[in-house]
Amino acid sequence: MSAIGLNQYVYSALSDFEGRPKSTPCIGLKYVLSGCEHYFIDDKQFSLQQGQLLLVNPGQNYTCQIDKGPQATGICIDISKEIIDEIYQSQVLGEDNILERGPEISSGSFEVFNHIYSMNTSPVTAGIASFLMPGDLSHQGKTGIEFFYSLAENLVKEQLAVQKQIQRLPARKKQTREELYKRLLKARDIMDDCYLESLSLTSIARPALLSEFYFMRSFKIAFGISPYQYIIKKRLKKALALLQEKYTIQETANMVGFADVPSFSKAFKAEYKVSPSNIKKT
Repeated sequence: MSAIGLNQYVYSALSDFEGRPKSTPCIGLKYVLSGCEHYFIDDKQFSLQQGQLLLVNPGQNYTCQIDKGPQATGICIDISKEIIDEIYQSQVLGEDNILERGPEISSGSFEVFNHIYSMNTSPVTAGIASFLMPGDLSHQGKTGIEFFYSLAENLVKEQLAVQKQIQRLPARKKQTREELYKRLLKARDIMDDCYLESLSLTSIARPALLSEFYFMRSFKIAFGISPYQYIIKKRLKKALALLQEKYTIQETANMVGFADVPSFSKAFKAEYKVSPSNIKKT
């Protein structure tokens, strides 16, 4: 355990565990290093696997449960409201106005969205993963106050973007918008996991309990991009990594699901403003 005031992180290694209901005055981040941890918030279950993160609001009641068998290891991080207030103010006012206005904006309206976040789509999750280097569980010297500020900055930026995406959705009730957003995230998770496969619109929308048209329309409203474009971007990002690993253009095009090299090269150049052949030369 390491703590600076209310800011702290706690490492755990547990099996066959059932915790009591609890809450914290801080923003809580629950990250799983190995195994599986089950969290229950407002009668909803969130089952976290390795490399996944759950966010919990201050004062929000939750319980944790870990099944019998191999130990589940994880990190619980608390970030104080004072730090969140500071970061929130800088994001709302902007750099030019902070010195003039002073510390007067509260983050009282700021909430995190309860969801399982992964490294693919969450800079906060990726930041925690890079902090927790494999085989290093001591983290001595790494958890100064700068660590909590850096994590809080990414968290506030990410969650403000989430709030904007939710607000864009065409429903009057906040509860309806949030439920639709959860379903869109479930569909996006499917695309993140299977973007190299041949995905139909039905195979993405149906598990999220949405019609094809409503899913396609709502996804574009929330994320500013169509499901098809989202998958193509994921494939092209993978292609860039493969080219940098010295795979040939033909091999790369085949591996990321393009029918031929010309169509791949055209899409790649449109995305990165450079041809695949130029990547190969670097």
